[in-house]
Amino acid sequence: MPQENMKVVEAFFDAYNARNSEAMDRLLHPDAEITTISARRGLPDHWRQGTTQRYFEQLDEAWTGLRIEVDD
Repeated sequence: MPQENMKVVEAFFDAYNARNSEAMDRLLHPDAEITTISARRGLPDHWRQGTTQRYFEQLDEAWTGLRIEVDD
């Protein structure tokens, strides 16, 4: 993966783990739609730019302290 793309991926997961909805919305393309496993816990199964804050609020209600760690 090109280094430029890696920086975007790292910024994405850093913002996700920090629950920084503003940074997430800046990183998401306006047409992007994220498919999640959250529907299993009664949460929306997709989130997109502009709905990130609500997604994080619901996520934290269902899974306190959930973080994503990327090894490679």
